[in-house]
Amino acid sequence: QKQEKILSLFQTNDFFKVLLKNHTENKITINFYQFSIDPDTFFEEVNPHALFFLADTEKCKELEDDYGMMFISNENQKERAEFLFNDDLVNVSKNDKENKITSWDFISKYKHPCNSLIIADNYILQYNEKIENNLIGLLRKVLPDKLNKREFQITIITGEVGVKQRYDFIMECLDKLKKPYKISLKIITKSVDNHDRNFLTNYLWINSGYGFTIFRDDKDHQRLKPEANTHLSITPLNSNPAAKDVVLSLKNQYKKIEQNGVNIGSQLIVMPKEEQGKVTSKLLK
Repeated sequence: QKQEKILSLFQTNDFFKVLLKNHTENKITINFYQFSIDPDTFFEEVNPHALFFLADTEKCKELEDDYGMMFISNENQKERAEFLFNDDLVNVSKNDKENKITSWDFISKYKHPCNSLIIADNYILQYNEKIENNLIGLLRKVLPDKLNKREFQITIITGEVGVKQRYDFIMECLDKLKKPYKISLKIITKSVDNHDRNFLTNYLWINSGYGFTIFRDDKDHQRLKPEANTHLSITPLNSNPAAKDVVLSLKNQYKKIEQNGVNIGSQLIVMPKEEQGKVTSKLLK
């Protein structure tokens, strides 16, 4: 009976037709749930990258707002498929004539339901001004509007900084965003260079050649402008097997860092201190 349901989905449902077309030899796992267990327990334990398919579009929106995961119905499947199966490459130029991007506003195009993110960038917390223009500017555009039954987790992996001062400053900036849910922040610093420059959520991976400190105030402090020529590769985690392999490698690396593993080669400084050595990000479990 389950095989018949799956076969029917791939034959009749446009989303699953796209899914079948885009997958190669990778395994597609499909489960059918009746939600006989407590939803809060279920969504705490479920794979953080799982996609859910429901008949009721309003229920999809309600559950997205509750848990920060992606729920797909017949009515929104086209929109979700466009997000999940389309890579993008965004070029940023210092040349005013070539560049149309002067802030993180463009990233709102990729806003999606999520409940956790990891940013790895050795320089993203260097200066308060850079934090406001870049990290906070980025978060302002990607954090969900609602997350009724979860806290939002932010994990930052970076180079040496005054971690306590930066933690307090970022929390002040996040409070000003006035999100109607709790935001849990964890900063992990290494005493050796961390050359990764990646952004991960439940469903999206962004890699930046220059990093995520792309914008600065112009000389008159009237607007932002790019401080480097770079490009950002924006890749949904479901889009291709190669991306999945890279992301899995990154997640394994970040899990070692969170655990302060013996192969890291340097002592980590963590804020909050009580989370030293703990894997707290949902994305790494």
